[in-house]
Amino acid sequence: NEIPVVLVHGFWNNHRFLRYLSKGLKAAGYTVFDDLDLKPNNGNASITFLAEELAKYILKTAGNEGPVHLLGFSMGGLVCRYYLQFLGGQGRVRKLITIGTPHHG
Repeated sequence: NEIPVVLVHGFWNNHRFLRYLSKGLKAAGYTVFDDLDLKPNNGNASITFLAEELAKYILKTAGNEGPVHLLGFSMGGLVCRYYLQFLGGQGRVRKLITIGTPHHG
């Protein structure tokens, strides 16, 4: 479990929404970056803007090199996917897991 997991919350949520998931991953031996609060979280920002915030967070927490896993809930999954597809995340992300993400709208 050497690759850290970055948790990305959804619409109207903040990092505390995923606290039980974070606790379970940590208990399983993962390093978890779990304090990301995407703002605004109410739909007033584009997925592009929020994905840029995710990119900054990954750089701040995981450094400039090395892989990460992303786990996105709901809108957080869209943010992660945008980061992968358009902001160079495919060079960093080993696995992307989405939960309840509206990939088709």
